[in-house]
Amino acid sequence: MIRGSQQAAGVSPIRADAGSEPGVLIWGSQIFEDSVVLRVSGELDIVGAEDLRAVLEVQRSRGHDVMLDLAKVEFIDSAGISVLLEALREFTLADLSLRLFRSLRPQVRRLLTVTGANELLQSV
Repeated sequence: MIRGSQQAAGVSPIRADAGSEPGVLIWGSQIFEDSVVLRVSGELDIVGAEDLRAVLEVQRSRGHDVMLDLAKVEFIDSAGISVLLEALREFTLADLSLRLFRSLRPQVRRLLTVTGANELLQSV
């Protein structure tokens, strides 16, 4: 669940819900190398992953390249990995880029490595 948002240069949140369930917080914070930077924090589980999917779909439909900052993601599971890989495929088909910043928490880095997702997702 997206529990808050901040608007950045040309980036507006898809939806914001002030619910009390644990989830993920996603906001656009800046433009970096002509890409929208989406900073993500919280948990990319089945709930948070769907919120991230919605945000990524809107950015793709707007023709934006995206850089994901997952440095504050505390937990990721197969739902989160699935959303990242599906989004990468959709961005690639649209001739857009989806990249990650290298700064990741150890448990997130470990899961990306074990699943091989780190080999597919370009990092900066």
